[in-house]
Amino acid sequence: VLDLTDPAIRRQWDIALEDLQADDYLRCQEVAQVARRQGYEAIRYPSATGEGENLAIFLDRLQPESEVTIQEQEELPLDSL
Repeated sequence: VLDLTDPAIRRQWDIALEDLQADDYLRCQEVAQVARRQGYEAIRYPSATGEGENLAIFLDRLQPESEVTIQEQEELPLDSL
């Protein structure tokens, strides 16, 4: 897992917290493409709202021994998407 919640990791990847919270997704998409090519299974990153964290999982990159478990699920209103 590429942990972009860690400031030291963000520095290594040359991505600022502001990039992760920007309306323009280009820099995030570039980092995700590189991480995926390098074999990362997921990216952990701070929420753009500043509250909490998110985990983006590359399902096609999961190793046979990896496991994903949904622990909580909730309906979202369509207007929030």
